[in-house]
Amino acid sequence: MLKIFHLKKQRKKPEFSYIEIPITLNCNLKCNHCTFFCNLIDEKVYVDINEFKKDINELAKKIDIKQLRLIGGEPLLHPDINQFVQETKNAFPKTSLSIATNAILINSMPESFWKTLKEYKTGVNISYYDIWENNFYKVTDILKEKEINYTVNNINFFYEQLNINGDSPIKKTFKNCLCKEYINLWEHKLYKCQKIFRLFYNKKYNTSIELPPGIDIYKASGKELYNKLVKNPKPFSACRYCHEKGILHKWSRYKQE
Repeated sequence: MLKIFHLKKQRKKPEFSYIEIPITLNCNLKCNHCTFFCNLIDEKVYVDINEFKKDINELAKKIDIKQLRLIGGEPLLHPDINQFVQETKNAFPKTSLSIATNAILINSMPESFWKTLKEYKTGVNISYYDIWENNFYKVTDILKEKEINYTVNNINFFYEQLNINGDSPIKKTFKNCLCKEYINLWEHKLYKCQKIFRLFYNKKYNTSIELPPGIDIYKASGKELYNKLVKNPKPFSACRYCHEKGILHKWSRYKQE
């Protein structure tokens, strides 16, 4: 008798359209009203490459990612930047990967960096600030010479978002939030909101402003991560510490008081 075997269909992992991962919170520019409060950080805050490898491979077991960016701070400051690119692409070979940078260090990056970007098909997203004025062509010329795909975002304004009084209407603030599409991985958790980095404000000024909740990537399933962060995200009490609508400021560099 002929036996018929039915192969089980492989379950499709939920797909996130975009995730960003800070690999350092140190920055060589330090902008006023920085969303990540990098302008308040004096000590070294570098993500450990071994911990990152564990996290990125755990994510790969549970979800797919359409687009992923390695960010900072300024990610080019991290001495292991090449390894972050390699580990990310090894875990997510089909994901569109790029590095977000203010480009200040572009002309000082070693040849190994450019070889890594080319080999692992990684692009560069440049945040263009007034500091470049008329010599930005030096940066773009290097990227063209190295045959690296790049995009440029003009940064003219920053939004002041922190409301230290904590009296903003939660639902309206969440609805108007400019950052809720930027899902971040930080210390083994995914966050719907970049405001987890208020922890550096709390540390600097000895305050206890509430932080948004994160979801442990080791405890949650891919479906749970997707449902809570993408399909059905809900406002949380920490939203009251954001202005209902961000206050616009012309971009400037932070000066320590």
